[in-house]
Amino acid sequence: MLLCTKGVTMRPVDELCELLGIGEEETEGLALAVEDPAAYVEAFAERLDERGITKPVANLRTLALADALQACDLALVLDWRFDPEDVVEGLRTVLGEVADELDVDDVDPEDPIEALEALQAFVEGEDKALFQLGLDEDAYELFFVDGDEADRAQDLLDELKIEAGPF
Repeated sequence: MLLCTKGVTMRPVDELCELLGIGEEETEGLALAVEDPAAYVEAFAERLDERGITKPVANLRTLALADALQACDLALVLDWRFDPEDVVEGLRTVLGEVADELDVDDVDPEDPIEALEALQAFVEGEDKALFQLGLDEDAYELFFVDGDEADRAQDLLDELKIEAGPF
């Protein structure tokens, strides 16, 4: 489906990237993964080779979104055994100084899920929705959507067959 606003037709990938704040170059990379996976693999062979990917795979679109978000400092990537302070540091990169308001002093450093729940409650208070990419890795790949845009973001992710959703 193409969205038409003010006489301009947008591809769903363009709308999603605009909604998430992804840059133009990264948007075109994600669009390539959606529209021509083989060309995406060829264009990003070096990066994908590090992951052992040499041909299109089922989760290529999700990987491409992860790379686009990371390239624009819009993703919070946490190893499965992260320190809760890593949450604050990562948030500082993604959300700026507002991250300093996140209190992780009472979070058990041995319980990353507790830290993620504290993060989720915090971003909801900032009128943001916390989303997680559906990658089978030993890390949480998180990104944020404005609260009032969360449903539209999920619709676009579903339409584009990108594995991601609310945390």
